[in-house]
Amino acid sequence: MTELERQRDEFLAMIAHELRNPMAAIQNASGLLGNPNVGAQMRERINKILGRQVKGLARLVEDLLDTARITHGKIELKTELQELGPLVETAVESARANAKAREQALELSQPPYALYVEADAERLAQVLSNLLHNASKFTPPGGAITVGVEFEEDTDTAVLSVRDTGEGIPPETLPKIFDLFMQADNTLGRVQGGLGIGLTVARRLVQMHGGTLEARSEGVGKGSEFVVRLPARRLREALPPKASKKQRAAISCQVLVVDDNADAAEMLATALQIEGHKVQIESHSVNALPAAMKMKPDAIVLDIGMPELDGYELAGRLRREPSTAGTLLIALTGYGKEGDRQRALGAEFDEHVVKPADPDTLAELIGTGVAMRRPKGKKR
Repeated sequence: MTELERQRDEFLAMIAHELRNPMAAIQNASGLLGNPNVGAQMRERINKILGRQVKGLARLVEDLLDTARITHGKIELKTELQELGPLVETAVESARANAKAREQALELSQPPYALYVEADAERLAQVLSNLLHNASKFTPPGGAITVGVEFEEDTDTAVLSVRDTGEGIPPETLPKIFDLFMQADNTLGRVQGGLGIGLTVARRLVQMHGGTLEARSEGVGKGSEFVVRLPARRLREALPPKASKKQRAAISCQVLVVDDNADAAEMLATALQIEGHKVQIESHSVNALPAAMKMKPDAIVLDIGMPELDGYELAGRLRREPSTAGTLLIALTGYGKEGDRQRALGAEFDEHVVKPADPDTLAELIGTGVAMRRPKGKKR
């Protein structure tokens, strides 16, 4: 067996391990929620555990998918001029709750002027999220994580650093820290969990932005620092703020959810109902068109991979029916490649959302999309 084959086999074993851990927690938590002897305080704790484990699973899946996309050159950046400060601030605020739960200090230092980078905001946020998650994972309770942004005028470079007081990186590991599969056989990686591919993805995304990502550490127990360098501009005057494309409309909508997974459909419907929408579920795709013609919903959320009639064909039929031709159609699917998105939009969907969908994001899409379709002054 070659070294690469050994690393591959250990990596696959690690995937199984990392998937089974959250699955075990979710299975036990769901069982406890059905126990009448579990009190309100414990139910609240269980719900928080479920939330953390689902987010962890989503992170594992996205890391795996991005690794495959990067390996095959399938990632395309959608860049535009972005102010770096707000992007960094948002990423730090998103990581603050996790740091607080782990009793870690999280500080941010930025210059008093605006820096702009040509970037894909979503992908750059992913880089920052990976670095912050990594720092928190390897920093014990009571430790500190410091995020800093500086500007090198002589090279027109933004320098973003994520520094922690955690376990550090052994000298022999430092040169290989960004290698794919490298952490799969690392004892520290096994203790802390994770697949060890987040840094590989982060470095490649930074390189695609024309920048570099470097790891620094003085050794075990002495913390670590990850430094992102990106081409940047320092502007004397800030660019005018962009109008938000997705402002949630405070309106109640009639929504039809079509999904053959009964549990997923019920949870999605419940989340949308909490947002004030009236929701009907249809589990059989062949019955969805008659149900939509009778209900005349404002929005229809369709799963793509359904038996009997897939979401693409159903979307076409809905568009050809006069009573649903103008209805907001949202594809909700586990297929998340850019080609899948383009296919959905080509099949006359208005939006393409990858599972697991954030309920707030989906409610925002529905509210905004329906508001744009309704005549002025009309409310429901």
